[in-house]
Amino acid sequence: MDVTEKLQTGRDKKAAGDDLFRKGDFKGALRHYHEAGLYLNGLDRSLLPALTGGGEEPAEPPKPGAPQPKTEADELLEKIWTNMAACHLKAGNYKRVIELADKALKKNENNTKAKYRKAKALAGQGYTEKAISMIEELIKADPNDEAMKKDLADIKATQAAVEKKGLSKFKGMYNRPPKDEKGKGKADEEEIEEIKSPGVAASS
Repeated sequence: MDVTEKLQTGRDKKAAGDDLFRKGDFKGALRHYHEAGLYLNGLDRSLLPALTGGGEEPAEPPKPGAPQPKTEADELLEKIWTNMAACHLKAGNYKRVIELADKALKKNENNTKAKYRKAKALAGQGYTEKAISMIEELIKADPNDEAMKKDLADIKATQAAVEKKGLSKFKGMYNRPPKDEKGKGKADEEEIEEIKSPGVAASS
C-alpha cells in the first residue's frame, strides 16, 4: 500500500469513526480512530502535499530550523486525537484524555477542543486550579461559549466543596478533647487516612 492509499484509508477510517461518534458509539468510534491513526502516523512527509501549498506536488523539504509545513495527515491526526480524547472523556479515562489532547496540541497549539477536553480531564483528576485556569483562558477567547461557562462554574463549586470538607475535618480534629494513646480507636485512624487522601468529585 503506497502513501496515497494509506492516506485515503486513514480518511475513510476517520469518517467511519466520526459517524459512530455522532451516534454515541464511543467504543466503536475509538476502534476506527485507532485504525486511522495506524495508517496516518509516520507517513513520509516528503511524499505528502503540504496543506499550505494547495497543490498535489510533494512538499519541498524544509530548510534547517524552519517549521515543517502541515500536511493533510497532520490535520487528520490532530482531529482524530482530539475526538479520541472526547471518547475517553465520556468513559472517565482522564489520563488517556490528557495524553491524546497533548498529542493533538503538538500538531496545533491553538486547538480549543483539545485544550477544553484536557481541562475537563484535569478537573476529573482533582487538579481543579489548573482546570479553572485553562477554561478561564478559553472563555477569554470565546466569551459566548455557554458550555464552558457552565463547566467552569461546576468545577469551581466542586473545588469549594472539597476545600470546605477538608477544613471541616481539620477543624473537627483539633477541636476534640485530648485522649491518651490507649483510647485511640480505629475510627481515629480511618479519619486521619481520609484527611491524607480527600475524595474529589469528577467533572461532568
